[in-house]
Amino acid sequence: MHCYLDAADGPMMDYRSAVSLVDEIVDVIGVQGIQLTGGEPLGYPYLVELIEHLEQKYTQVSIATSGYASDAVATRVLSALSGPMDLVQVSIDGFEGYHNKIRGRKDAFTRALAFIDLAICKGVKVSVATTLISQTEAEIASLCESMRARRVSVLRFGVLLQEGRATSSHLGTSWSEGSMRPLIERLKSKFDTDDFRIEALETHDLSTIDHACGTGIKMMVIDPDFNARPCPMLMCKLGNVIDEPLMAVVRKTNTLMKGVSTPCEATCGQCSNFSACRGYIAAALTNRDSTSNCLWFEMQEKRIQRLLDVVA
Repeated sequence: MHCYLDAADGPMMDYRSAVSLVDEIVDVIGVQGIQLTGGEPLGYPYLVELIEHLEQKYTQVSIATSGYASDAVATRVLSALSGPMDLVQVSIDGFEGYHNKIRGRKDAFTRALAFIDLAICKGVKVSVATTLISQTEAEIASLCESMRARRVSVLRFGVLLQEGRATSSHLGTSWSEGSMRPLIERLKSKFDTDDFRIEALETHDLSTIDHACGTGIKMMVIDPDFNARPCPMLMCKLGNVIDEPLMAVVRKTNTLMKGVSTPCEATCGQCSNFSACRGYIAAALTNRDSTSNCLWFEMQEKRIQRLLDVVA
């Protein structure tokens, strides 16, 4: 559940422009893997054609989806994924009643499971993403057992982000980044095998967590209007890849993010928001107004102001 997005009906990428962009990303920039997301990518009418184009370039393709699609659409999409490293990540918020309530569709859970089963049958690697909202640990453990039995490869957990639909729907949560980490360790000790593992949705190398989260440097988001953003959680537009060369946008993004450090224990360890912000520039920007004295922002303000000027 991508709660940092205020998801609704919106624009779709023009297919010819999307192909040109993909060619530039792969052939010029040298990117080896592309994630297709949305909204709901399974609703994009040219998804199969775009996947096939990427496969011809030997590019790793991953799709982040709810799995809500007809059997015909699911079959066409999954049949197009032919690369050995291709992946589908399906969002599952819990068992049937809970998942359907969050998704607002009475058949959402059934459709998602059917998509997962078909992907595995076709030899496509499946990751399941679950947002921790108000599920109990017992319910979460049962979900782990169920996904392992279905031969899912990875079950990934993330905390609810107070952005987009989470805010407008007044969703609360009983989980935080601080309580999620030990939960994942308990689940890993119980359920991890050679073929199945538990992990966090966002993982950091512990040696770099206090220095860089990858925003605008390791990752970039291109929205349906071809606006470039430094990460999914930051809505700022750093350029449009139709109006200017992609490499120019990449250089601009790298310049804006250069030298910006993430919230770390030395600076923010005493802050009540630390567990939610640690390692994440976007989360720190979101949470800074909820504390009277954000030391991280005070230390990073000159560097981050360049980004905030773009946001404004």
